[in-house]
Amino acid sequence: MSVALVTTGLAPGLGFSTWLAYYLQYVSLIIIYADSLASQRQFANLIGEDLPVYVFLGSTKSPEMSPESRIMLRQDENLADAIDLLLNGPLNYDISWLLHLDTDELLYFPSQTSKWDFDALAQGAPALHFSNYEAIPLSHPVTDPFEECTNFLLNSRENKFTAYGNGKSAVRLKPGIKPNGPHRFRGWGMRESECKVPAEDAVVLHYPTPDYESWKAKFQRYGKFPDYWYGDEKMPNRMGFMLKSRDVVARAEETGEWEEARRWFGEWTFGEERLREGREKGLVGVFEPLREREGSVMESFDEAEVVTAKDEL
Repeated sequence: MSVALVTTGLAPGLGFSTWLAYYLQYVSLIIIYADSLASQRQFANLIGEDLPVYVFLGSTKSPEMSPESRIMLRQDENLADAIDLLLNGPLNYDISWLLHLDTDELLYFPSQTSKWDFDALAQGAPALHFSNYEAIPLSHPVTDPFEECTNFLLNSRENKFTAYGNGKSAVRLKPGIKPNGPHRFRGWGMRESECKVPAEDAVVLHYPTPDYESWKAKFQRYGKFPDYWYGDEKMPNRMGFMLKSRDVVARAEETGEWEEARRWFGEWTFGEERLREGREKGLVGVFEPLREREGSVMESFDEAEVVTAKDEL
């Protein structure tokens, strides 16, 4: 069984080298679609020689659209391109499964620390859907969220996530497969259905805003986006944390006063008592996926040239 991981990135985030090292233990191939020429070079400069990692310039679709919406459209186009490259193009890796995740997500198998077995999980199903847990942000600056953030909100109706809560997917790679937004695939036939993986078997650990500075930078980058997705007033954005963060950051930028922003973000961090109560109620879990890694490939990450254009393949 071989897995290809596809991701779209605006720029290498906190802990990118850790993210890369983690996945290189488990997948056969990583394809990164950079959202700009500048970020393509940033990614390439962090990846060492002789690694099965490709960094391409991704889709430039809908430049007029606000960033939080257009990135999802571009993810779809990039994923479709990766499917075509793997099925019909020069990427000859004999891939059996395709996994779509972001650079702030780790797929974690609590009981499979040395290798992943999607076939065993799927039991013949054409796709796997994983639930997600969300890292609780820290009140101090973070260098590497994958090392430092160990407390997670579990996927429960009682928990309010700052980002999505509908999981991510992997699919058997075959002709006809297409992306269906950032969370799922389609095209395997009406008679089959995806396998919903129990979180105790595998779960996506999501690290969306590990500290104040990363949260601030994200919403400065997003700017004053509208109250609806994709420029369509019929598709309202109902993510309360996202909308409030937009407004709080916009006010701070206008006034130069950031105390309100710090207080708002601070409401989403947990002190020890709140963490203890959350664990007792089954709302908070502790996960340390890096502690179970068998070795590291970090020493391979020197500045080096990697494949950054499809015509170099």
